[in-house]
Amino acid sequence: MVVEAIESVRAQTWPHWEIIVADDVSNDDTPQVVESLAASEPRIILVRCSGKSGGPGAAREAGRTLARGEFVQYLDSDDLLLPEKFERQVALLNERTDVDIAYGWTKVQASDGGIDHSPGKRTGHDLTSLFPALLVDRWWFTSSPLYRRRITDRIGAWPTIRWGQDWSYDSIAGGLHANLASVNAFVSLHRHHAGDRQTGAFDWYRGEKLLAYHDLQVTIFESAVKAGVAYGTLEMLHFARLQFKIARSLAAEGHAKMAREALAMAMAAYGEGGAPVDIRVYHRLTQLIGTSAAGKLAVLRDRRPWSRLPS
Repeated sequence: MVVEAIESVRAQTWPHWEIIVADDVSNDDTPQVVESLAASEPRIILVRCSGKSGGPGAAREAGRTLARGEFVQYLDSDDLLLPEKFERQVALLNERTDVDIAYGWTKVQASDGGIDHSPGKRTGHDLTSLFPALLVDRWWFTSSPLYRRRITDRIGAWPTIRWGQDWSYDSIAGGLHANLASVNAFVSLHRHHAGDRQTGAFDWYRGEKLLAYHDLQVTIFESAVKAGVAYGTLEMLHFARLQFKIARSLAAEGHAKMAREALAMAMAAYGEGGAPVDIRVYHRLTQLIGTSAAGKLAVLRDRRPWSRLPS
Protein backbone atom coordinates (compact mmCIF):
# COMPACT_ATOMS: atom_id res chain seq x y z
CA MET A 1 0.00 0.00 0.00
CA VAL A 2 2.88 2.39 0.67
CA VAL A 3 4.07 1.89 -2.92
CA GLU A 4 0.60 2.80 -4.18
CA ALA A 5 0.54 5.87 -1.92
CA ILE A 6 3.92 7.00 -3.27
CA GLU A 7 2.85 6.38 -6.84
CA SER A 8 -0.26 8.53 -6.28
CA VAL A 9 2.09 11.44 -5.54
CA ARG A 10 4.33 10.70 -8.52
CA ALA A 11 1.22 10.72 -10.72
CA GLN A 12 0.30 14.31 -9.81
CA THR A 13 -0.33 16.67 -12.69
CA TRP A 14 1.49 19.33 -10.63
CA PRO A 15 5.16 18.51 -11.32
CA HIS A 16 6.89 20.23 -8.39
CA TRP A 17 6.91 17.83 -5.46
CA GLU A 18 9.15 15.91 -3.11
CA ILE A 19 8.22 12.80 -1.11
CA ILE A 20 9.54 12.23 2.39
CA VAL A 21 8.72 8.75 3.68
CA ALA A 22 8.99 8.57 7.47
CA ASP A 23 9.44 4.94 8.46
CA ASP A 24 8.29 4.50 12.06
CA VAL A 25 10.41 1.51 13.10
CA SER A 26 8.70 -0.93 10.74
CA ASN A 27 9.69 -4.57 11.11
CA ASP A 28 9.11 -5.68 7.52
CA ASP A 29 10.77 -4.81 4.21
CA THR A 30 9.21 -1.33 3.90
CA PRO A 31 12.58 0.52 4.07
CA GLN A 32 14.06 -1.65 1.33
CA VAL A 33 10.99 -1.17 -0.87
CA VAL A 34 11.15 2.61 -0.47
CA GLU A 35 14.91 2.68 -1.04
CA SER A 36 14.42 0.82 -4.31
CA LEU A 37 12.02 3.54 -5.46
CA ALA A 38 14.35 6.30 -4.27
CA ALA A 39 17.23 4.81 -6.25
CA SER A 40 15.58 5.95 -9.47
CA GLU A 41 13.90 9.12 -8.14
CA PRO A 42 16.04 11.55 -6.07
CA ARG A 43 12.92 13.42 -4.97
CA ILE A 44 11.95 10.44 -2.78
CA ILE A 45 13.65 10.64 0.61
CA LEU A 46 13.49 7.97 3.29
CA VAL A 47 13.92 8.97 6.93
CA ARG A 48 13.96 6.15 9.47
CA CYS A 49 12.83 6.90 13.02
CA SER A 50 15.09 5.21 15.56
CA GLY A 51 14.38 3.55 18.88
CA LYS A 52 10.84 2.79 20.00
CA SER A 53 7.94 3.66 17.70
CA GLY A 54 6.82 7.22 18.33
CA GLY A 55 3.48 6.88 16.58
CA PRO A 56 1.98 8.88 13.69
CA GLY A 57 2.67 12.29 15.22
CA ALA A 58 6.40 11.66 15.54
CA ALA A 59 6.59 10.25 12.02
CA ARG A 60 4.78 13.24 10.51
CA GLU A 61 6.97 15.60 12.50
CA ALA A 62 10.08 13.90 11.11
CA GLY A 63 8.76 14.60 7.62
CA ARG A 64 7.63 18.15 8.40
CA THR A 65 11.05 19.20 9.64
CA LEU A 66 12.70 17.96 6.44
CA ALA A 67 10.12 19.30 3.97
CA ARG A 68 11.40 22.15 1.79
CA GLY A 69 8.26 23.05 -0.13
CA GLU A 70 5.99 26.07 0.17
CA PHE A 71 3.06 23.72 0.74
CA VAL A 72 2.85 20.64 2.97
CA GLN A 73 0.81 17.50 2.40
CA TYR A 74 0.47 14.77 5.03
CA LEU A 75 -0.36 11.34 3.61
CA ASP A 76 -0.84 8.04 5.43
CA SER A 77 0.72 5.02 3.76
CA ASP A 78 -2.63 3.36 3.13
CA ASP A 79 -4.36 6.30 1.39
CA LEU A 80 -4.13 7.78 -2.10
CA LEU A 81 -4.06 11.24 -3.67
CA LEU A 82 -6.04 11.77 -6.87
CA PRO A 83 -3.97 13.06 -9.84
CA GLU A 84 -5.13 16.70 -9.86
CA LYS A 85 -5.02 17.28 -6.10
CA PHE A 86 -1.90 19.45 -5.96
CA GLU A 87 -2.71 21.33 -9.18
CA ARG A 88 -6.18 22.28 -7.93
CA GLN A 89 -5.15 23.19 -4.39
CA VAL A 90 -1.96 25.06 -5.29
CA ALA A 91 -3.94 27.10 -7.82
CA LEU A 92 -6.46 28.03 -5.12
CA LEU A 93 -3.74 28.94 -2.61
CA ASN A 94 -1.87 31.03 -5.19
CA GLU A 95 -5.09 32.84 -6.07
CA ARG A 96 -6.28 33.30 -2.48
CA THR A 97 -3.33 34.53 -0.44
CA ASP A 98 -5.60 34.89 2.62
CA VAL A 99 -6.23 31.12 2.69
CA ASP A 100 -3.98 29.02 4.93
CA ILE A 101 -5.34 25.57 4.07
CA ALA A 102 -6.99 24.32 0.88
CA TYR A 103 -9.03 21.16 1.13
CA GLY A 104 -11.17 19.01 -1.11
CA TRP A 105 -13.56 16.11 -1.18
CA THR A 106 -12.39 12.65 -0.11
CA LYS A 107 -13.87 9.34 -1.22
CA VAL A 108 -13.91 6.37 1.16
CA GLN A 109 -13.06 2.83 0.10
CA ALA A 110 -14.45 0.01 2.25
CA SER A 111 -12.32 -2.98 3.23
CA ASP A 112 -14.13 -5.06 0.59
CA GLY A 113 -12.94 -2.64 -2.12
CA GLY A 114 -16.24 -0.85 -2.68
CA ILE A 115 -15.96 2.94 -3.03
CA ASP A 116 -18.50 5.47 -1.80
CA HIS A 117 -18.45 8.18 -4.46
CA SER A 118 -19.98 10.84 -2.22
CA PRO A 119 -17.70 13.12 -0.17
CA GLY A 120 -16.70 11.44 3.10
CA LYS A 121 -17.34 13.00 6.51
CA ARG A 122 -17.94 16.74 5.94
CA THR A 123 -15.41 17.27 3.16
CA GLY A 124 -18.27 18.11 0.81
CA HIS A 125 -19.22 21.15 2.91
CA ASP A 126 -17.85 24.62 2.22
CA LEU A 127 -16.31 25.64 5.53
CA THR A 128 -14.05 28.64 6.04
CA SER A 129 -12.77 27.66 9.50
CA LEU A 130 -12.02 24.44 11.36
CA PHE A 131 -14.22 25.39 14.33
CA PRO A 132 -16.88 24.95 15.54
CA ALA A 133 -17.16 21.67 13.57
CA LEU A 134 -14.00 20.24 15.18
CA LEU A 135 -15.79 20.21 18.53
CA VAL A 136 -17.93 17.39 17.14
CA ASP A 137 -15.49 15.41 15.01
CA ARG A 138 -12.39 15.66 12.88
CA TRP A 139 -14.50 16.38 9.86
CA TRP A 140 -11.93 15.72 7.12
CA PHE A 141 -9.23 13.11 6.48
CA THR A 142 -5.46 13.47 6.72
CA SER A 143 -5.28 13.38 2.92
CA SER A 144 -7.96 16.06 2.36
CA PRO A 145 -6.07 19.32 3.12
CA LEU A 146 -2.97 20.96 1.70
CA TYR A 147 -1.32 23.31 4.21
CA ARG A 148 0.54 26.48 3.42
CA ARG A 149 3.99 26.44 5.02
CA ARG A 150 3.25 29.56 7.06
CA ILE A 151 0.47 27.81 8.98
CA THR A 152 2.46 24.62 9.65
CA ASP A 153 5.25 26.81 11.03
CA ARG A 154 2.77 28.50 13.36
CA ILE A 155 1.21 25.21 14.45
CA GLY A 156 4.65 23.87 15.29
CA ALA A 157 5.54 20.32 16.22
CA TRP A 158 3.03 17.51 15.92
CA PRO A 159 1.41 16.46 19.22
CA THR A 160 3.07 13.46 20.84
CA ILE A 161 -0.12 11.66 21.92
CA ARG A 162 -0.41 8.32 20.15
CA TRP A 163 -4.14 8.50 19.41
CA GLY A 164 -6.02 11.54 18.11
CA GLN A 165 -2.87 13.48 17.26
CA ASP A 166 -4.32 14.51 13.88
CA TRP A 167 -7.46 15.94 15.50
CA SER A 168 -5.27 17.73 18.03
CA TYR A 169 -3.02 19.15 15.27
CA ASP A 170 -5.96 20.57 13.34
CA SER A 171 -7.48 21.96 16.54
CA ILE A 172 -4.30 23.95 17.12
CA ALA A 173 -4.63 25.29 13.56
CA GLY A 174 -8.24 26.20 14.29
CA GLY A 175 -7.20 28.06 17.42
CA LEU A 176 -4.82 30.08 15.25
CA HIS A 177 -7.80 31.19 13.12
CA ALA A 178 -6.54 29.32 10.04
CA ASN A 179 -8.55 30.29 6.97
CA LEU A 180 -9.91 27.47 4.80
CA ALA A 181 -11.23 27.13 1.27
CA SER A 182 -12.42 24.11 -0.68
CA VAL A 183 -11.61 23.32 -4.29
CA ASN A 184 -15.03 21.61 -4.51
CA ALA A 185 -13.65 18.52 -6.23
CA PHE A 186 -12.47 15.05 -5.21
CA VAL A 187 -8.81 15.10 -4.22
CA SER A 188 -8.09 11.87 -2.33
CA LEU A 189 -9.16 8.34 -1.43
CA HIS A 190 -9.27 7.10 2.17
CA ARG A 191 -8.87 3.32 2.23
CA HIS A 192 -10.18 1.01 4.91
CA HIS A 193 -8.59 -2.43 4.98
CA ALA A 194 -8.32 -5.61 7.02
CA GLY A 195 -4.66 -5.09 7.99
CA ASP A 196 -3.36 -3.52 11.19
CA ARG A 197 -4.30 0.15 11.56
CA GLN A 198 -3.15 2.54 14.27
CA THR A 199 -6.65 4.03 14.36
CA GLY A 200 -8.51 0.74 14.20
CA ALA A 201 -11.53 -0.02 16.35
CA PHE A 202 -10.83 0.34 20.05
CA ASP A 203 -12.39 1.52 23.28
CA TRP A 204 -11.60 5.20 23.87
CA TYR A 205 -12.79 4.97 27.46
CA ARG A 206 -10.22 2.61 28.98
CA GLY A 207 -6.51 2.55 29.78
CA GLU A 208 -3.91 4.66 28.03
CA LYS A 209 -6.29 5.48 25.18
CA LEU A 210 -8.58 7.19 27.67
CA LEU A 211 -5.67 9.31 28.93
CA ALA A 212 -4.78 10.28 25.35
CA TYR A 213 -8.44 11.04 24.67
CA HIS A 214 -8.51 13.44 27.62
CA ASP A 215 -5.34 15.21 26.45
CA LEU A 216 -6.93 15.56 23.02
CA GLN A 217 -10.12 17.05 24.48
CA VAL A 218 -8.17 19.64 26.47
CA THR A 219 -6.47 20.82 23.26
CA ILE A 220 -9.79 20.89 21.38
CA PHE A 221 -11.50 22.93 24.10
CA GLU A 222 -8.67 25.42 24.57
CA SER A 223 -8.35 25.87 20.81
CA ALA A 224 -12.10 26.33 20.35
CA VAL A 225 -12.07 29.08 22.98
CA LYS A 226 -9.13 30.76 21.21
CA ALA A 227 -11.07 30.51 17.95
CA GLY A 228 -13.94 32.41 19.55
CA VAL A 229 -16.55 29.63 19.70
CA ALA A 230 -19.26 30.75 22.13
CA TYR A 231 -20.25 28.65 25.12
CA GLY A 232 -23.72 27.17 24.85
CA THR A 233 -23.67 26.63 21.08
CA LEU A 234 -24.85 23.27 19.75
CA GLU A 235 -21.29 22.16 19.12
CA MET A 236 -20.26 23.14 22.64
CA LEU A 237 -23.22 21.23 24.06
CA HIS A 238 -22.19 18.14 22.11
CA PHE A 239 -18.67 18.55 23.45
CA ALA A 240 -20.00 18.95 27.00
CA ARG A 241 -21.90 15.65 26.92
CA LEU A 242 -18.77 13.87 25.72
CA GLN A 243 -16.71 15.42 28.52
CA PHE A 244 -19.24 14.25 31.07
CA LYS A 245 -18.76 10.67 29.88
CA ILE A 246 -14.97 11.03 29.82
CA ALA A 247 -15.02 12.53 33.32
CA ARG A 248 -16.93 9.53 34.69
CA SER A 249 -14.60 7.07 32.94
CA LEU A 250 -11.45 8.83 34.20
CA ALA A 251 -12.81 8.94 37.74
CA ALA A 252 -13.68 5.25 37.68
CA GLU A 253 -10.11 4.41 36.64
CA GLY A 254 -8.66 6.49 39.45
CA HIS A 255 -7.51 9.55 37.48
CA ALA A 256 -9.16 12.06 39.78
CA LYS A 257 -7.32 15.20 38.62
CA MET A 258 -8.05 14.56 34.94
CA ALA A 259 -11.64 13.64 35.80
CA ARG A 260 -12.13 16.99 37.52
CA GLU A 261 -10.65 18.76 34.48
CA ALA A 262 -13.03 16.96 32.13
CA LEU A 263 -16.03 17.73 34.35
CA ALA A 264 -15.00 21.39 34.58
CA MET A 265 -14.83 21.59 30.77
CA ALA A 266 -18.27 19.99 30.53
CA MET A 267 -19.79 22.51 32.92
CA ALA A 268 -18.02 25.49 31.33
CA ALA A 269 -19.16 24.54 27.83
CA TYR A 270 -22.81 25.08 28.80
CA GLY A 271 -22.14 28.76 29.40
CA GLU A 272 -24.46 31.13 31.24
CA GLY A 273 -27.41 28.74 31.06
CA GLY A 274 -25.56 26.38 33.36
CA ALA A 275 -25.11 22.63 33.20
CA PRO A 276 -28.20 20.38 33.27
CA VAL A 277 -29.41 18.61 36.40
CA ASP A 278 -27.60 15.29 35.82
CA ILE A 279 -24.19 16.96 35.57
CA ARG A 280 -24.83 19.18 38.58
CA VAL A 281 -26.01 16.21 40.63
CA TYR A 282 -22.92 14.23 39.64
CA HIS A 283 -20.68 17.18 40.49
CA ARG A 284 -22.28 17.38 43.92
CA LEU A 285 -21.78 13.63 44.35
CA THR A 286 -18.03 14.00 43.69
CA GLN A 287 -17.90 16.58 46.48
CA LEU A 288 -19.74 14.30 48.89
CA ILE A 289 -18.05 10.92 48.32
CA GLY A 290 -14.97 11.81 46.28
CA THR A 291 -14.21 11.85 42.57
CA SER A 292 -13.10 8.24 42.18
CA ALA A 293 -15.99 6.78 44.18
CA ALA A 294 -18.51 8.87 42.25
CA GLY A 295 -16.98 7.77 38.94
CA LYS A 296 -17.12 4.08 39.85
CA LEU A 297 -20.74 4.44 40.95
CA ALA A 298 -21.66 6.31 37.77
CA VAL A 299 -19.93 3.82 35.46
CA LEU A 300 -21.63 0.94 37.26
CA ARG A 301 -24.94 2.71 36.75
CA ASP A 302 -24.11 3.38 33.08
CA ARG A 303 -23.74 -0.36 32.49
CA ARG A 304 -27.32 -0.99 33.58
CA PRO A 305 -29.52 -0.30 30.53
CA TRP A 306 -32.58 0.39 32.68
CA SER A 307 -30.87 3.18 34.64
CA ARG A 308 -28.30 4.66 32.32
CA LEU A 309 -27.05 8.22 32.69
CA PRO A 310 -27.25 10.24 29.47
CA SER A 311 -23.96 10.27 27.54
